[in-house]
Amino acid sequence: MFSSTQEAIANLRTFVEQGGSIYVSDQAYDLMEQAFPDKLDFYGDDNQRNAAELGAATNVVMGQVVDLPLAQALGSSSIELHYPLWAWVIVESVAPDVRVFIRGPATPIGGSPLPDVPHTVGFAHGEGHVVYTSFHQEPGINQAAEQVLRLLVFEL
Repeated sequence: MFSSTQEAIANLRTFVEQGGSIYVSDQAYDLMEQAFPDKLDFYGDDNQRNAAELGAATNVVMGQVVDLPLAQALGSSSIELHYPLWAWVIVESVAPDVRVFIRGPATPIGGSPLPDVPHTVGFAHGEGHVVYTSFHQEPGINQAAEQVLRLLVFEL
């Protein structure tokens, strides 16, 4: 076992630096904030655990596939994203070296709509790679979202 969370985070960073790859989704965002704080900025208080779980549940968010190779592989530049949970995590912004795959609107619980936020991103860290998506695989995921996950995860 790890003696501390900090040791586990350091081991994760080392794993990726040395060529490992990870896929992180939605409510596991705390892992991203701790391991790679300079890459993604989540909506909400960065210093409080679970504080970014502020995306309002919605049946469909129309996303734009802004990464040309991904759009070509999907055969489309738009995608329906489903967020049926009571809350989901909103990525507010990313560092300049983070590759954005899908962007679209998001509405925080009790807040004003945000018109164009990243929903799926990736970046290199050392010799490895990280992919983060605000949506995740679950029963009822649509075919396009499943294809995005396959393409990105198998690219890792």
